[in-house]
Amino acid sequence: FYYFGSQKKENIDGRIIGCKLMERLNKTSKENHAQIAILFQYPDYYFYKQKQFIDILDKVSFIKKCATQNDLIVLDMYEDLSLTFRENKLLFDTLYVDRNRQMSKTGNLFVAQFIQKNLYYKWF
Repeated sequence: FYYFGSQKKENIDGRIIGCKLMERLNKTSKENHAQIAILFQYPDYYFYKQKQFIDILDKVSFIKKCATQNDLIVLDMYEDLSLTFRENKLLFDTLYVDRNRQMSKTGNLFVAQFIQKNLYYKWF
């Protein structure tokens, strides 16, 4: 949000900002004749402390709906990560560099394979 040319940092609602971003990406997509895919990826602590992050999943769902309404491709890793967490915690833990950190090399490969599998299905 901008306020007289400056950023206004009060009363920020991530859902509204997310939807505005989806609208902007839709406009960019149309102007450049390109499909845009939005990847929803989750940190490991969402799975270890899942009850604390239910509201985050509601916000993600809201933004995913905005993305879909703006003709953007939605790739959501939640189900794949959640399944891996439930069925193979040893593998799940190798997907992240360390607890509460970014993805590892193995995690990046997991993400790349997820993207390839899902985009192939949507594009071909």
